[in-house]
Amino acid sequence: MSRSAAVPQVRRVEFILDSDAVDPEKAPHFDACTSRIGQALMEHNLDLVRINMPSSGREKVGLDDYLMKHGTNAFLLLRKIISLHI
Repeated sequence: MSRSAAVPQVRRVEFILDSDAVDPEKAPHFDACTSRIGQALMEHNLDLVRINMPSSGREKVGLDDYLMKHGTNAFLLLRKIISLHI
């Protein structure tokens, strides 16, 4: 009986960043960090998906802020819409 080689399955890791990750002054730092983390995860057969939380005017919004204001279902929908593969 022959055994086929197991094909490694890629697992998804979601990296959720506060809304200030797209601030023009901070974005290059967030982008570089996310890229380095993504490269490291790829070595372990993990796929990094970056999610930037939307801002609310000038106020920084984190995942906790978003969940408190909009709820879990809104976040799950947002997650489908704004996931960015790096």
